[in-house]
Amino acid sequence: MATTFYFEEMFRPHIKGVLSLPEDMENYNPDEYPHWQVFKTIHLGNVFDISDLPANAEIINSFNEEEIKKVTIEQLVQKGLFLSSGQLI
Repeated sequence: MATTFYFEEMFRPHIKGVLSLPEDMENYNPDEYPHWQVFKTIHLGNVFDISDLPANAEIINSFNEEEIKKVTIEQLVQKGLFLSSGQLI
């Protein structure tokens, strides 16, 4: 089912256990949660199939702490990240 998430907390049940998540998903230090920062930047306010969220979180989590801070959308897509309602772009 495709949907749009407008609030960070809406992601928690779908990616909990895959990414390290801050207690307060809106107010946190991005340097302490770089994987969450990337996930949120890509997904918040965009249309995604809910079933793609855990796989996308796993792809983002596959980058180490230094790599994730420099990753490009092209690199994420090459690893299989789904964009826009479950369509691989």
